[in-house]
Amino acid sequence: MNGEIEFTCIKCQHHFTKDAVYKETGIVQCPDCLKVFIWNNWNYFRREWLEIICNALIILIIFKANLFDQYVIPTSSMEPTLHGANHFPEDGGDKVLVNKFYYKLYEPKNWDVVVFNPPHINQLFIKRLIGLPNQKVQIINGDIYINNLINRKPENVESELLYTLYDSSLDSGPLEHFSEFKDRAAWLSMNQRWQIEPNLLTIDGGSGHLKFNYPIDDRISSHKLTNIQKKGAFKTNGVNPELQNLKINGGYDGSFNLVGDIAIDFEFVIKSNAGTFSCEIIENNNRFKCLFEDNGRRLKLLKNESVVKELEVNLIMGRSYQISFQNVDDRLKVSIDGKALEYNFKSSDHGSKTTNSGLYFYCNNFSVSIKNIRIRRDVFYFCENVRYARYDQGQITFDLKDDQYFFLGDNVHQSADSRSWGFVKRNMIKGKAMYVLWPIRIWPGSDLPPKLPFVSHRTRSKKIN
Repeated sequence: MNGEIEFTCIKCQHHFTKDAVYKETGIVQCPDCLKVFIWNNWNYFRREWLEIICNALIILIIFKANLFDQYVIPTSSMEPTLHGANHFPEDGGDKVLVNKFYYKLYEPKNWDVVVFNPPHINQLFIKRLIGLPNQKVQIINGDIYINNLINRKPENVESELLYTLYDSSLDSGPLEHFSEFKDRAAWLSMNQRWQIEPNLLTIDGGSGHLKFNYPIDDRISSHKLTNIQKKGAFKTNGVNPELQNLKINGGYDGSFNLVGDIAIDFEFVIKSNAGTFSCEIIENNNRFKCLFEDNGRRLKLLKNESVVKELEVNLIMGRSYQISFQNVDDRLKVSIDGKALEYNFKSSDHGSKTTNSGLYFYCNNFSVSIKNIRIRRDVFYFCENVRYARYDQGQITFDLKDDQYFFLGDNVHQSADSRSWGFVKRNMIKGKAMYVLWPIRIWPGSDLPPKLPFVSHRTRSKKIN
């Protein structure tokens, strides 16, 4: 732009040419009154808006094509980790950020949540990566074994896959639509010593034990809503997936697997500590116990009455303590206010189906109150289709070769995955699921309109483990 173009100030009507261009974008400034105005709308729009928008779109296209993308969870196959649109139509399911560049820098790892194209299906799937190339994968009584050793989950993945089946702090639990939960009390006192109130269990001296009275199996809340594995190419616990015999309560006769991998968290206060207090997890013939004794001064971890670890704790009467105790993947853990014990073991009956699982509190001359109890169980993997597998000493085994990856859904009953369509090649892996971006609850208060369109009633933003 030069001084040969004549401008007229829109304020003082002064005509001028030299030194008129301001920022070279179609904006000029009057040298007399210093008024700044647009002399050419097209030049201004092109330089200030159109070029910026076009550049941003180009960057976005490159960004989406090569770096990140969004994936919408369509089904319940990854519940409870990821929620599908079929159960949450008001917000269309979880929107997940996928890092498409991640696996160009790093190799896939066991337990990653991955987006990929399965064999012979022109559609993106999202599942958890269970087996890597040249690994021998076995599914034994709910657990994953790699090359004949149990594949323990990393702590963050373990926490993600522990499903809450009971929480005493809630008015209703996630499984109360099943008759086995709706028609019975959560706790059963075996000798009337325990006092059972909403979110409070107490015993004042004497001896007594308390039993958790709900079944601990592999059902989740969505099993009430949809047929189990209706579209799968394999049978679910011997039941034809096309002819599921649904009962009114949503249960399936004999189709749920008992789970012995159990975790419990609770808050307790000691009123008197002259005796002993323990929490016990049952898995088949194994009894795992965290025991407080010696007047509350010692915490012991026991497997079948043998002490495997112990810790000095010195509990103080009247003080509240947070306890966590679990048996998951042949690993015992107990912690109290940050102090922890851990013990890994090799199960002697790892090939046996779980026929007995349970949870108990025991007191002997101990007064205690317990509240805010949360009981979770581990994901239970199973497979009855041997199309892509073989039997190895009675166990279904998947032998992965070069460039073969094995995937399973977290909601094992309702997932079409490598059990039904086989292994995935490396070039079909599109990216790693990193975060849940949406939904974010934007409606204030606790009472929400039940079917308000386009408004989410839940916040799901989180890192995916």
